[in-house]
Amino acid sequence: MTPLGTLVAFALAVLGPAASGAAQTFTARPIGALDPASFTAPTAVNESGQVAGWVSPDTQAFFWADGTLTRLGRLPGAVRSFATGLNESGVVVGYNENDDHSKRAFRWEGGVMTDPTSPVGSRLGGMRG
Repeated sequence: MTPLGTLVAFALAVLGPAASGAAQTFTARPIGALDPASFTAPTAVNESGQVAGWVSPDTQAFFWADGTLTRLGRLPGAVRSFATGLNESGVVVGYNENDDHSKRAFRWEGGVMTDPTSPVGSRLGGMRG
């Protein structure tokens, strides 16, 4: 199914809300890798089956929807980015890490990564994933 050496991550997508005490139904979906030397690490999934996480070897946050895996980029000065949350609207949150291991939060929406601690409306030079 995938080239040798490629790790394919599986995300559990909830097929519908479960009633209290009722068994939930899950489906495993291959979300793929960007190339044979990379792997994906999903960290969040929403009710629509969208997935967020990070991809290696370049350690960059990703968003997966409708069969497409998109790298989200990094804030200026960051060397790594990790997605940690995803809402029902497809907004991804997470953090960027610098070489000194200091961290800065990010919010990704509509193809644009922003720093939520910057003044309202700041797009940090229009960083796009």
